Amino acid sequence: MAARTIGAPEVITWVSCAHDYMPDGGIAVLIRMLDSNERVWIGYWDGDHWITAEGFKAGRVSHWAEIPTGPEVKHGA
Repeated sequence: MAARTIGAPEVITWVSCAHDYMPDGGIAVLIRMLDSNERVWIGYWDGDHWITAEGFKAGRVSHWAEIPTGPEVKHGA
């Protein structure tokens, strides 16, 4: 079965931690850690540090972005 896209693609806007604002505390966002082999993580800003979704202090985070909302799902279709 071929995959198909429904709706318009979402644009992810990356925000630099060095020159821009930080997200509201405790809100999950995408983060880019400079000292990780993984390109993108889920984490949050606690007001002083970046924390991964697993609850560990994140390494050096260079950018963050809001998590996309994802596709609309029609129930019962």
